[in-house]
Amino acid sequence: IEKPDVLILEGLGLTPQPSGFDAAEHLDLLIYLDAEEADLERWFLDRFMVFWEAGKTDAASFYARFSGMSPEQARAFGLGVWQGINLPNLRENIVRARETAGLVVKKGPDHSLSMVRAP
Repeated sequence: IEKPDVLILEGLGLTPQPSGFDAAEHLDLLIYLDAEEADLERWFLDRFMVFWEAGKTDAASFYARFSGMSPEQARAFGLGVWQGINLPNLRENIVRARETAGLVVKKGPDHSLSMVRAP
């Protein structure tokens, strides 16, 4: 990437590495979008169910493989993904960036945003 005016990066690539390398140290500003775990879970499951429903009529959709599940089975599967993959990833990796972020923005249950910490 040539030197852009603004470059937005997302994800785990910004977590400090065991080697001690911290990519965040090379950024002008690290913004952390925070939310309560319960809200994240609800948003994930709601989105999963929308995609599951759409997968019933779109054979090319990743979610089509789940179309044979009942709504209860699909929700239970989504909850298993949240609890077994996404929540541990949040707790073990993602939240580590919150303390080093220069800007922390909190997303409320209704998706409203509020400033928690600014530079």
